[in-house]
Amino acid sequence: MSTDDAARFFVQMPDGRHSAVWRLWTDKSEVYLAARSMAGAFKLSLHTNENSRLALTKEYDEKLVALGKKPAEEDRVLFKWKRPVAPAVDGLLVIRITCPTPYLTAKPLTEKETSNALPFQPEQGYNALDFDIVFTSEAEATFLPKLQTMCNPIGNFSLPNGEFVYLAYNNSNFDTHAFETQMKAKPINHAKNIAANDMGLDDASAGFFYTDPEENPNKSVQILDVHGLSIKSATK
Repeated sequence: MSTDDAARFFVQMPDGRHSAVWRLWTDKSEVYLAARSMAGAFKLSLHTNENSRLALTKEYDEKLVALGKKPAEEDRVLFKWKRPVAPAVDGLLVIRITCPTPYLTAKPLTEKETSNALPFQPEQGYNALDFDIVFTSEAEATFLPKLQTMCNPIGNFSLPNGEFVYLAYNNSNFDTHAFETQMKAKPINHAKNIAANDMGLDDASAGFFYTDPEENPNKSVQILDVHGLSIKSATK
């Protein structure tokens, strides 16, 4: 990982289309994740001794309230859960970010956004890339070879509490037909999908979708990065 204890990564195709630029970083034994384009709006916080959560930042929450786009009494935490302890042997998938190539955006990236960020793209025959964040307490010498049989490790953080956090990626195929059918049948939930134009992004950008970990058997957070998806076209 980089010298400032942060990993920056994104999907970028040869034609310039790209996902959000994601940043994964640590502070002592706490782990955080945010998309650079909306880091001032929300972040995922993975805590060891308290509830992990996806929440609006205090500053962005106050901005939405001031604009009349959110009731002041409404909690800025979108969802929270108790992250399972990293296993002593093998790993635990905590977060998966799926970046389907049909929904990448062509909006140019700035040098600041891509500074120290690693670009990736799916291999031919795949239409998506998954970034996985995996926790373990197993030593790197024995865990890394296992992980390499399942995905492509990018790097890892060693936490003071004895846990390791691995970032990896894998090729995948995303069912766009099923997704768009679901979008048309079910209106977008603003509480779990940050309004793009609030942050000055393209009016058509839906941004991100999240699955509450309590809805998944393995308690992992599933993030769908559809930065280039049109809300209007997907819900017509």
